[in-house]
Amino acid sequence: AVNPNVPVMPASNQKLITGTVALDQLGEDFQFVTKAVGRKPNKNGLLRGDLYLIGGGDPLLTTDDYSFEGELLPAFNTTSLDVLADRIVAKGVTSIEGAVVGDGSRYDDEYFVDSWDPDDAYTEAGPYDALMVNGSHRVGYSGKESDPVDAAAEEFVRLLNARGVTVNGGATVGESPGSLPVLARVESAPLTDVVQELLVNSDNNTAEMLLKEIGYTVRGEGSRVAGLNVVDSTLRSWGVPMEGVRSLDGSGLSLDNFVTCAAILTILQNHTDGVLPSLLPIAGETGTLTLEFTESPMSGRLVAKTGTLYNEPIEEDPLSSKALGGYVPAARDSTIEFVLIMNTPDAAFDRN
Repeated sequence: AVNPNVPVMPASNQKLITGTVALDQLGEDFQFVTKAVGRKPNKNGLLRGDLYLIGGGDPLLTTDDYSFEGELLPAFNTTSLDVLADRIVAKGVTSIEGAVVGDGSRYDDEYFVDSWDPDDAYTEAGPYDALMVNGSHRVGYSGKESDPVDAAAEEFVRLLNARGVTVNGGATVGESPGSLPVLARVESAPLTDVVQELLVNSDNNTAEMLLKEIGYTVRGEGSRVAGLNVVDSTLRSWGVPMEGVRSLDGSGLSLDNFVTCAAILTILQNHTDGVLPSLLPIAGETGTLTLEFTESPMSGRLVAKTGTLYNEPIEEDPLSSKALGGYVPAARDSTIEFVLIMNTPDAAFDRN
C-alpha cells in the first residue's frame, strides 16, 4: 500500500460507492416502475381529462426507435416505453380528451450538480429527473431537451399517436392528483442489471438517479442530499474508514469529491463474495475496459471500475484523476482486491 489514507478525487470510482449502497439499501431485486394513470376510457375509447405519466426514477427508460448510433457505450438493460404505450392501447384508449402530463415529482428538480464543471452539463450528465426518456433526448431532435419531464411526455404522445391514439391536449408537465387509477405500468429490469449498466458504461445519469432513489426510498426525500446522507451512514455501518472521505454526487463528476484508497478497498473487500464482481467491466472485453489490457495477461480476467476525470491543467485547480478499482482472480480460488487512484495535472492523459 502506498498512501492508502490520502484523500484523492475518485473520478468514476465514486460509482462503486453509489452502486454498492444502492444494492444494499434498495435490494438486488428492486425495480423502477413507470405508471400511466387516468380515468378509464368510455365505451367509445375516450379518456376524459388528462393522462398522467408518472416517473418512478427509471434511468434506462427508452423508446424502441431511439438510436444509440454514434455513442461509444450505448445503454443496455433498458426499459421500453413502447410497452407502456401498448398497454394503454390494450386498455381500449383511442383518444385522450386532455393532455399527457409528465410527473417527475418523485425527485426534486435539481437537474445538475452545482459543483460540476459547467462544461459537463448536457454533455457528461443531465438534465435528469424522476421521469426521463432516452437520456432527455427526443427522437428526431438534436441535443438534449432542457426539461426531461416535458421531453418524456412529448415522447409518450408521439408513441400514442403512432398507435392511433389522439391526444387533444398535447404534452405538458404537472403533478398527478393521486386519486386516479393506474391504467398501465412498466417495470425496469432488476436493480442488479441497472447497476451493471451503471458500472460497465460508467453512466453518469444512472448514478445520479440511483442516488436520488436511495434518498427517496430510505428517507422519503428524492434528493441528492438525502441520498448522500444514506450513503454516508451505510459506509460507516460497513466499517469503511471515513476520514478524508467527502461525497457530493453519485457519479464522480464533482471535483470536490474525495475518497481514500483505503475506503474504496474496504468496499471492494466487503463485496468480493457478492454480486459486484459480475457487474464490473471485463478487461479487454466490455464497457470502459474494452480497449484496455488487450495484450496483457489481465485480458479477460481483471474486472474493475475505471475512472477518468479530465481537468485541463490550469493555475487554480491543476489536478485531473485516473482510477481503477476491482478484482483479479488469483491462485487456489482466491481473489486480489485492488484500487489505484492517481491525481496529477496529467493523470487523465497518462496511459503509462
